Amino acid sequence: MDLDKMNVRKSTTKIRSIVKQNHSLSPHRLLAFPFFVSILSLLLTNVSIAEARENQNSSQSSTKNSKNEPYESNLSGFYFGGFGGWGFNSFDIAQKGIAFYLSRQGGPLVVDSDGDTNSKGFGFGGIHFGYEWLSKNNKDWHVTPGIELEGYYFAETIKAHLVNPTERLDFHEFINTFPMRTGVIIADFTLAFTNPYLTPYVSVGMGAAITSINHAVATQTEFPEPGINHFNTNLDSFGWSFASQIKGGLRYSIFKHMRIFGEYRFLFIAANDYTFGHTEYPGHVATSDWSISFDGTYNHLFSLGIDFPF
Repeated sequence: MDLDKMNVRKSTTKIRSIVKQNHSLSPHRLLAFPFFVSILSLLLTNVSIAEARENQNSSQSSTKNSKNEPYESNLSGFYFGGFGGWGFNSFDIAQKGIAFYLSRQGGPLVVDSDGDTNSKGFGFGGIHFGYEWLSKNNKDWHVTPGIELEGYYFAETIKAHLVNPTERLDFHEFINTFPMRTGVIIADFTLAFTNPYLTPYVSVGMGAAITSINHAVATQTEFPEPGINHFNTNLDSFGWSFASQIKGGLRYSIFKHMRIFGEYRFLFIAANDYTFGHTEYPGHVATSDWSISFDGTYNHLFSLGIDFPF
């Protein structure tokens, strides 16, 4: 217990020094700072106590280990953690609808335009919880299978240039903008090549992606129609798709109950259709509702994170 208290005092001293160094923070940041300090203090204290108890257990079992018996980890195999990073994607897109021109104007015009997207990249973040079937021998390299459930979120604004090939018009083109929010839930099977400190790993998983689009804009650029959003009667849509991913990374154990990691993941989101409102403006030709089709999306995601085994 004396060793536990010493570790708690050390953690508290570290936190106080951090607070003193950040006395120049702006007032609105200072309001949020105590909450994060408390969380950090709690995590450091728990890790310090766990490490102290582990050291006591190790010293008590030194006689057993001197007989060359394998070291037995007291970790349960469960862990939780969080991660965040940056990513980018690419996919093709199509827009379909009908413009109801009068018969003297040539009758209804079928719009079947397509094009590709322009992604400038996006940030993302998430959490995961998992279990590993740990080996009793924690000193040598060995293969450790595991399972993991993770969820993460990203937001981005996609722009697409769409062209409708038609004999009735010399040009018929759109620039569309889609502010998107995507949440992903994935169940993974993991395979780690474990040793006490540095562990490479790979995993594959399947799940679902839920995407919402709000305040979408479809602007006709050829021939130009300034101020006309062709989705104006309903700018929002929602849908979910099948998702799968492959990822690989490297993690490093700082303490027995804390480790950091970096990883790359390839996330595939299956094709999906979204419906937006018809065009309705005084003096403008009426249209049907617009159907927007996203082809399969290929996402490349890079992240850093922290885990807490227990």
